[in-house]
Amino acid sequence: MLWYISLGESYSNAARLGGVSDATVDRYVAIHRKGGIEGLKRFDWHGLPSELVSRKATLEDLFRAEPPHTTAEACRRIEEATGVKRGLTQVRNFLKKVWV
Repeated sequence: MLWYISLGESYSNAARLGGVSDATVDRYVAIHRKGGIEGLKRFDWHGLPSELVSRKATLEDLFRAEPPHTTAEACRRIEEATGVKRGLTQVRNFLKKVWV
């Protein structure tokens, strides 16, 4: 992303081209300004754990009793059971990471 920015791309376009969020580009630029390339090498971002992970047992019981047919159905049932609303991609990634 920094390379795209050095070529004159906007932060938003660099994010799109790099496949990351605008916030990630902002974070990388801030780290680079503070610590240069060495700062970026030390940066170890793993993100925050999904709120769904703490509810894994409840969701596992729910889905083993009656498996969802689609990711959209899983999203709806997760929200009904836990009050946690997540998008299709987040639920799909959670299900793959936890049960595949």
